[in-house]
Amino acid sequence: AADSEVSVYMAVHQHVPLAGGMVFHSPIFSVSLYDASEQVMAVKNTSDMFDIMIPLLSNNRTKNEQMRYEAQAGCKYWDHNMNMFSDEGCSSPQHTDHYIVCSCNHLTMFAVVQNETGACGDGILEGQFEQCDDGNAISGDGCNSDCEVESYWSCAQDNGNSQPSVCTVSTVPAFTGAIVHDSNDLQGASNTISVRIFISAPMREGSVITMSGFVGSETEGSTIDLAVNEASEGLVPNISNWNQTTGTLEIALERGAQVSDTMKFSFVVTNPMHDNEGANVTVSCGSCLVKEPYSTLSMGSIFKQTEVLKVSYQAPACTNTSLFGADCAFYCVHGTVVGSKCVCPDGVFGATCNQVATLLASDHLLLNATTSNTLSISGRRSNTASFTIPEGAIAADDLVEVTMNLWDLAPTPDAALQTEAGGIIANGMAVVMAPRGQTFLKDITLSLPYDSAAVPTPSGIPTLSTWEPTGHWLDKSTGIWEDLGGSINGQFVDTQTDHFTTFAVMAEEKFPTTMPAFTTA
Repeated sequence: AADSEVSVYMAVHQHVPLAGGMVFHSPIFSVSLYDASEQVMAVKNTSDMFDIMIPLLSNNRTKNEQMRYEAQAGCKYWDHNMNMFSDEGCSSPQHTDHYIVCSCNHLTMFAVVQNETGACGDGILEGQFEQCDDGNAISGDGCNSDCEVESYWSCAQDNGNSQPSVCTVSTVPAFTGAIVHDSNDLQGASNTISVRIFISAPMREGSVITMSGFVGSETEGSTIDLAVNEASEGLVPNISNWNQTTGTLEIALERGAQVSDTMKFSFVVTNPMHDNEGANVTVSCGSCLVKEPYSTLSMGSIFKQTEVLKVSYQAPACTNTSLFGADCAFYCVHGTVVGSKCVCPDGVFGATCNQVATLLASDHLLLNATTSNTLSISGRRSNTASFTIPEGAIAADDLVEVTMNLWDLAPTPDAALQTEAGGIIANGMAVVMAPRGQTFLKDITLSLPYDSAAVPTPSGIPTLSTWEPTGHWLDKSTGIWEDLGGSINGQFVDTQTDHFTTFAVMAEEKFPTTMPAFTTA
């Protein structure tokens, strides 16, 4: 009644009533109403709900325990008639990491209770909560402490779900791939060797990866500096052991590698000053794995078909090895004299290798043989270069990582460069594609930046010649820019090729094949 005097009593109970098979995640609270004569009032099946906020005990649960808790725990009350905890007439409308709100239509004792149906490590597989259960809660044996199947293992119920899982190794630890390529084949020149290694299993700290096949280098010493890619920082050291005689590089890992790791690094050696066939590279590692059952196994080795440090030596034709040309009249500024030619390294252009370009942008892409691949990079004035490699352009089992560098030839093209291929003028940027010499099963499409303002204006009365911008590729064996053709597409020239080298848009002067007829009055 509205004028009735009612007292509310709340208590916390330390002793749990008989409740076998239960896990408690909170203290037990009792809530009672007393009338004026201090008699307990029977409160049940009310139209309005009583909301009781109950604090939770420590939630220091394992992943598996948390999963069971979220699925099974809830607000329950003690049913004196049934002598058990029940959730009849109660719900949990609000649940946080620190408390739960019990909303019930009656009053008695309340707690956050979970029906205990099993546990990880009891040897009985419960599919709702476990991927495996091998009878223990120890990681490293295929079924981890949260009853999840570990990487490189498979677990089965050979004798049904009531018996422990049987786990076996399913993945053979190995190197799954390697990409190795060098930057040039110029005799006596600095050569950057780029490496990317793929692995299928973890490797422990201190594991030593051995790479062999770098035979013929002029690089002496017992160590060599590595330029480490960001993705491999802390994994691959900055210095490794080097043996010039055997062409062997030994890399001791500074931390354990995970299965998702790919090790990327590069190092610089000096090319031989003699004919060198080049060699194929082998990557190997013994006892390189992390834990049981791998600790006694070897990663084995992987063979990479490549030809690093391949050099076809041609002695300079001139007594002064910095001079070249038929009369030894030209100085090879930043290049290497090979026979009677001046051959430029990447980023250097011109007939005398005197035009040092500026690197504007660089990017890379790991090609997928089963899909089309596209890569774009942007340079000055928002100019962009891109390439598209169609599906099936590389063999299905081939690993190719493409690098695209955009070099600025501006502001003034080298005078020698303008005439070295018969009257052509650079009117764009140079795009260098690596690995050098890479060929494709299908033509790839290049979109090269094109600066219409750099195309000469025809002169003369009448105008007999035109300047046509087309794609060109640089034949380093001759130093000549060869015409690829192509079509103008806005600020680009689109063209096709089947190999990688250096590309640029050049405007070449074209003359008519027949002279126009002149008449006189």
